[in-house]
Amino acid sequence: MALSKPVYTPGTARGARLAALLVDEGTSLVRKIFENEVKNMNPPSLKEQLKKHKKYLCGLRHLYPGQRKTLYPPSGDVPDSAQGFDISLLELLLKELCRNAPYAGERNRLRQYRNDNYGHIASTDLSEAEFDRLWKELTDILVDLGGDRDRISQRLYSSIDPQKEEMYLSTLEQLHKYDMEVKDLLLDVMEGQERLKQGQEGLKEGQDNLKEGQERLILQGESLKKQQDKLSAQRENLQEGQKLNLALGRNLKEGQEQLFCQGGGLKDGQEQILAQGGDLKEGLESLKKGQQEILEEVRGKKRPVPSSGPCSGPSSKRVQPGSADAIHDVISCLKDLYATESAHVRPLPWCEDLNLDLEEVYTKLQLQRRDDRGRFHDTGTIVSLTDILNSREATAIDDNTERTVRKIRVEGDPGIGKSCSCQKLAYDWSCGKLDRFKAVFFLEMRHLAGKVKGAIFKQLLPKDINTTPDQLWSYIRENQDDVLFILDGLDELSQTAREVTDVVDLIQGKILRNCHVLVTSRPYHCERDLEKCHEFYRITGYTKQDSKKYIEKYFNKSPESATKLLDHLAANTNLSEIVVNPLNNVLVCVVWEDNREELPSNKAELYQMIVFSVAKRFCAKTNIPVKSDRLPHNITEALGGLGKLAWEGLEQDQLQFNVDDIKHEYSTSADNMLYMGLLTRDHSFSRIKRTYYCTFLHRTFQGYMAAYYVSELVKDESSREKGIECFHYVFGISNG
Repeated sequence: MALSKPVYTPGTARGARLAALLVDEGTSLVRKIFENEVKNMNPPSLKEQLKKHKKYLCGLRHLYPGQRKTLYPPSGDVPDSAQGFDISLLELLLKELCRNAPYAGERNRLRQYRNDNYGHIASTDLSEAEFDRLWKELTDILVDLGGDRDRISQRLYSSIDPQKEEMYLSTLEQLHKYDMEVKDLLLDVMEGQERLKQGQEGLKEGQDNLKEGQERLILQGESLKKQQDKLSAQRENLQEGQKLNLALGRNLKEGQEQLFCQGGGLKDGQEQILAQGGDLKEGLESLKKGQQEILEEVRGKKRPVPSSGPCSGPSSKRVQPGSADAIHDVISCLKDLYATESAHVRPLPWCEDLNLDLEEVYTKLQLQRRDDRGRFHDTGTIVSLTDILNSREATAIDDNTERTVRKIRVEGDPGIGKSCSCQKLAYDWSCGKLDRFKAVFFLEMRHLAGKVKGAIFKQLLPKDINTTPDQLWSYIRENQDDVLFILDGLDELSQTAREVTDVVDLIQGKILRNCHVLVTSRPYHCERDLEKCHEFYRITGYTKQDSKKYIEKYFNKSPESATKLLDHLAANTNLSEIVVNPLNNVLVCVVWEDNREELPSNKAELYQMIVFSVAKRFCAKTNIPVKSDRLPHNITEALGGLGKLAWEGLEQDQLQFNVDDIKHEYSTSADNMLYMGLLTRDHSFSRIKRTYYCTFLHRTFQGYMAAYYVSELVKDESSREKGIECFHYVFGISNG
């Protein structure tokens, strides 16, 4: 509200002293912080820095004309001192030119104090009690900013000239007005970005629908061509039958002519006619039978007979004597593996003490099934992958033919619970809840480096197992309908592995066509590999009720913490939408527990807090001192290296990284990168040459670190052009 000319009273005098302290001391301390930051720049000159960043600063929408004139006066004499800069201009320069400037929290408290209280001071008298409270609060903020408490106390009893009193209050109103205008401007930018994102998503959905329509037309064309080829073959068979009938008719005519000519050979002629008539009858019956078979095939009453060979499905052969015990040993090993390693969930590898019992914390997910028209529908009582497989029955194609559902596709966003659901499925089989299968093979695609036959031994079985890959493969071929393959994360299959593996042939039924396969992937990935799957499900995450159940299970020993967290989530729309993702749900619980029951406001801050927590924990373990909330330089450098590694991995569609390559490329930062806790160690499954790899905790962490890397490039003037190129790459924008 506009300032009115004050009526001078003891109350307004108190307000003026408070305003003077806020304007003079606050501005002086922020100016001192900025000048110290300039000294650390290269070159350490304000004039040179302003010249260097002129194009960038003048392009800022929230740099107002008066501020621009202060920095770049018409005379061209760029200031070499911050003297005369008001506090709003100093804060803008700290934000735009100084990375990680100190006292960020205290400066924000000062700004909040100014915006919360200026109107009160300007428009009403201050009682002594109110003045004392506000003076103490402001003093504490200024002292935290580096101010001298004794010097501040001396101003408590100083008098203010009436003209200056009006000037101080007017200055505070202008600063508040500037803050509100900048806030509105940023909100407009955010709304524009959100509208752009929605438009891009709508365009992508339209493109996907167009692509699906084109693929359906192609499939319909191929099916029509096959039907035409089949009818052509049937027409040729009919023509051959008609030719045979004509030939037999000619033979009959020739016999009759011969009978008349021979006269005396009447008896022989009659016998010949009878014989040829028999041939004619047989030919007619053969022709009739052929026509009947053609009609039956056209009507779909006759099923095709499966061909023999390695892809023909279960045969009448049994496991050879002497190998049955070995196969039984394999199945026992698989059940032991799933019953032990899959019985617990360790969602955050850097938290050694967070090892949760799967049965206790597993919470049902929302699943949707896609119909023949590409629309997804809720599955009702089906709330797990085990439910899907237990509910599988033959599906009718027409009145006389049935199709058995063997290949199932499941997709979901990163962190939505695909891997945990696969783990639960394997665990359920080991506990007898999926006994329709004799053997279940749970394979992680990011570890796949060769054929499926070899991957079973490398990922699942001990080295001293009493059977060979060929023996196990023969058992699988002869018992296909009793075997389930769980293939987790097809989108994480490396390009190198894709060139040598036969896992896509398994999914598409080109090998072991009668085996059951359940494969998971992120949305819009591996679509061609998965287009022949019989059914398509999508995991959509938790309902709000399921999210609540998980939080209550997590805090089962401290229900009051669960109640407070749920109340907090209910009051925060952003976070309540985040926790439908199971991984985010875990992160929220951990942050709430470690951060003294405080939460960030959005997903980016959530991951930022997790990364910062991991880094501080590493510093504590390795006795690296941490001052306040600023990480040491070598740790910041290691985070930058992890960001670069994450970005390059996403560019090359790479999830695994060779440890030796990291040590060679990042040298001094390599150990901190590898042992901080954001990477998990892995190894190749080669028994001859062991190669060590590492991966990010989860693909979402790799995405966050890549975004962190790009944002750091953009903040730095020297690398901003490269950062902009990265943005162009992400959004598919041409540099031209």
